[in-house]
Amino acid sequence: MDTNTILKEWQKGTKLQNLEFLGINISKTLYLDRFSDEVSKGLNLKELVGNDGRPSTIKIGAEWTNTPQEEDFKSNLIRNDRMIGSMFYYYAGSDGQKNNIRFMFQVWRRQT
Repeated sequence: MDTNTILKEWQKGTKLQNLEFLGINISKTLYLDRFSDEVSKGLNLKELVGNDGRPSTIKIGAEWTNTPQEEDFKSNLIRNDRMIGSMFYYYAGSDGQKNNIRFMFQVWRRQT
């Protein structure tokens, strides 16, 4: 529910305008579909398949770079200022365990 609130605030554009990346690891038994439903509830999502121009790396600060997994399917939120927030999630368990979910939200602007 907290993740859903963060995304709603970002999409409104009144708070979190400078958010560039959000990564959350959830460590409890939760089905990915249920998590997805809770996170996306009430959001105006655009479902996209393949790479739609989203940058493949995220640079945070001067020293840290992250390369999110290339997902074939992701959901995008689009703000009025044309900023796009791509969100994707997957199981991140160790040794075949599927009890951890990794959620990532990457903010970007389509290059013209």
